[in-house]
Amino acid sequence: ALCRGLVARGHDVTSCKRGHYPALDALGVRQVAGDLADRDAVLTAFAGGFDAVFHNAAKAGAWGRSAAYHHATVVGTRNIQNACRAHDIGKLRVSDV
Repeated sequence: ALCRGLVARGHDVTSCKRGHYPALDALGVRQVAGDLADRDAVLTAFAGGFDAVFHNAAKAGAWGRSAAYHHATVVGTRNIQNACRAHDIGKLRVSDV
């Protein structure tokens, strides 16, 4: 929904995902493979000269190890913040969409 809305407003959109999604291809969204908990993957993915980053990824659900939630959510968010700083991306929006 986020990508669809941004594309509809005329933005060029890149999505960092662990998998590849044909629905995003259909929207014209560039997809970069990577896990947000992987610092190097995030730094590489964010090297594209972006104006803004929307972060709405987290481990969802009520079951699982607490370490998995921490790794996906806390470590991933920290990596995103650091990559934004490293690449001088001045706008970061963390969303619960």
